[in-house]
Amino acid sequence: MRALLLFACLALEAPLLQAQPIPFAPPERLDGRIAESAFDTDLADLTGDGRLDVVVANYDFDDEAVSVFENLGGTFSGSPFANAIATDRPEALALADFDGDGRIDVAVFNADDDQITVSFNQGGSLSAASAVASGVDGIDDLVAADLNGDGRLDLIADLRDELVFFPNDGSGGFGAAQRIAGIGANGIAAADLTGDGRPDVLANSFADDGVVFFENDGTGTFTKRTVGTTDNLGGNDVATGDLDGDGDADVIATIGEGLTGDGRVVWFRNDGSGSFGAAQFVADGILAAQEAVAADLDGDGDLDVAAVGGTSLRAQGDVVVATNDGTGSFGPTQELSTSLSRPLSIAAGDVDGDGDADVVVGRALAVTLFRSEANGNPPPPPPPSEDTAAPLLAGGISGARFEGTARDDRADDTGLATVMLRDATNLALDVDAFAAGAERTDFTVTLQQGRQQGTGFVVATDVAGNESVLWICSDGCPPPDDPPPPPPPGDDTVAPIVSGSIQGNRFVGDATDGGTDASGIASVRLAGDAVNLTLAVDPFAEGAAAVGFTLRLQNPRQPGSGTIEATDVAGNTGTLFVDSQDRNRATASAASAALPDAPTLDMAYPNPFTASATVRFGLPEAQPVRVVVYDVTGRTVAVLGDGVAEAGWHEARLDGTVLPSGVYLVRFEAGDTQTTQKLLRVR
Repeated sequence: MRALLLFACLALEAPLLQAQPIPFAPPERLDGRIAESAFDTDLADLTGDGRLDVVVANYDFDDEAVSVFENLGGTFSGSPFANAIATDRPEALALADFDGDGRIDVAVFNADDDQITVSFNQGGSLSAASAVASGVDGIDDLVAADLNGDGRLDLIADLRDELVFFPNDGSGGFGAAQRIAGIGANGIAAADLTGDGRPDVLANSFADDGVVFFENDGTGTFTKRTVGTTDNLGGNDVATGDLDGDGDADVIATIGEGLTGDGRVVWFRNDGSGSFGAAQFVADGILAAQEAVAADLDGDGDLDVAAVGGTSLRAQGDVVVATNDGTGSFGPTQELSTSLSRPLSIAAGDVDGDGDADVVVGRALAVTLFRSEANGNPPPPPPPSEDTAAPLLAGGISGARFEGTARDDRADDTGLATVMLRDATNLALDVDAFAAGAERTDFTVTLQQGRQQGTGFVVATDVAGNESVLWICSDGCPPPDDPPPPPPPGDDTVAPIVSGSIQGNRFVGDATDGGTDASGIASVRLAGDAVNLTLAVDPFAEGAAAVGFTLRLQNPRQPGSGTIEATDVAGNTGTLFVDSQDRNRATASAASAALPDAPTLDMAYPNPFTASATVRFGLPEAQPVRVVVYDVTGRTVAVLGDGVAEAGWHEARLDGTVLPSGVYLVRFEAGDTQTTQKLLRVR
């Protein structure tokens, strides 16, 4: 049975809240025809619009054997793909880019003719099904992963009594089956379980083997290793996910236990090398537990688990979720439904774009969607380009201070970016901490020396770049006829340098103007990738040579990460990425230009990223270098460098707009150096 393979990189270094039940909206039935047995349900962006579509294998329905529900932005309708996938009783699906064109293709096991086929996505339609293998029997699961390290996705299948893979030849075809092991399995998965950057093959055996995996040496040789040794562990599904937040893939398994309602889900903790601890509780009381999937259902940065249980011998089955507290401890099993007709397959992903994963269940005659409401389903913010109105500035004298408010009250509410002083004399500005995009903030202007007159402008800028100015004078003097224009850029082409360090539960840093003409700092702000951080900037007048700042966690029980951006008067920007889960990793983009002693992969930033990430590496001398980005199945998603590079530091940009949310691996190879780094894309 298929399961969505997800990882989470965020870890907590503070006390954790007890796992709480996750709020879900009432179940929704997607409009479309589904067979008596929806043996496989998957999520993938088939239409190329950045949204997750729903794909279902209908085992008993002859006319529309594979159904596709197109995601129209949180609502679903029939898709032009639906009638294009002609199959005979499909039982298993694998959705992946098999031909390397950036579009998701569809592989299907057809039980009627014992054949595996692939239909290639042509950007609005699917090609006719091409045969991968014939005469194959008893397949429960198909998985895509690059097992031989050639950058192409191979196809893994669990035959009746052995595991095999079909190597992708790179031309839209697949080679003959290559044997992984002689073992029968109900569920399989692929993930890097040993930390060597190569996907291994995981199986939940229905025989005496229990849960095992086959370590991949990259040459086509696989070594069997044990995951679970619990009695009667032979079961149904298997999946992977980083449940304890330590950066490696743990193992999840379902145990059916027949029709007694005693089915359960367990997990095994990975120490990072492929050695696993004893089975630990996830959920129980599941009728004939079938499939489980790991996803962040409550939007708190760790992986929760959803599972289904059902059988063709009983009219109704169970859908449950278990909430992770961030360490791999799960709260009481939460029932989403006990009355769905024969739920057999499950997938999870953020189908409505609200930042938490939703649950999709394939069942008899229908597909049911359970929307997580952990984040309250907030509407996405409008694009900044729509905002043409300047912020509002207001306030008045109160004793020796001016107390004011900056507010962006447009209907689209793009939010504030900066509040600062310009052309100030003998004034100091104190701005309440706010993250970029806040609707409003309060500020106070005080005299630096009470016996001297203070004058200047308070300047507020919103995210879209609109600016307002407010004249401040301690003696009530009239404002000048025209507000001051921004200082000319001049000849400054050097970005500010942003640096700092963890001090207790805070990150304390400085932004320093690195330009030789010292045009000065204009703003210090958090970029849009900030998660759970607040920024407090020391009072400064625009043009100051250096500015101090402090970062704090909004919720001290949750991890935080984000990029600090410092901009000088000339418009140059320097950045620093800070991650609370790894207190030693904070890297400025304006780092020293000194050559490294050996080929070095610097920390990519921002991480997590949304639209793009920058991968930075250094070379002590000119030499061949290769920088490749893979997804967790081993599929190549981008080649950022492949050739001879000069000595020095280099940067390459990864475009994330075409990538689904999840974990990606950056592989850096230069000389004898081989380094892998994890990136997390979030929406």
